[in-house]
Amino acid sequence: MSILFYDHLVKKEEIILLIEQTDNPDNHKSRARQLVDDIIHQEIINFILERLEEKKHHTLLTLIEERPYDPEIILYLQDHISPTIESELSQFASSLVDQIKRDFLSEE
Repeated sequence: MSILFYDHLVKKEEIILLIEQTDNPDNHKSRARQLVDDIIHQEIINFILERLEEKKHHTLLTLIEERPYDPEIILYLQDHISPTIESELSQFASSLVDQIKRDFLSEE
């Protein structure tokens, strides 16, 4: 996946390491990494949309579509959700990564 505005808040290195340590073929590992990225992205966007006024959803989604890497998106969220949204996202991402690790380890 490309660089996203929230990447600095998501610490998924341990998940990637767990995937790489499996005996699965490289194409399976690549697919697992992509699934992790997709899950994280979907959950982060849902987290944000649940907190953002519905009338601002279109603007946010357009920003993400046009400039997914832009750190200004965090500023937009701070203005329209909460000044502490960055730390809220970080905490949410941490719990999400922990859940993904637990799920991964329970499947082995």
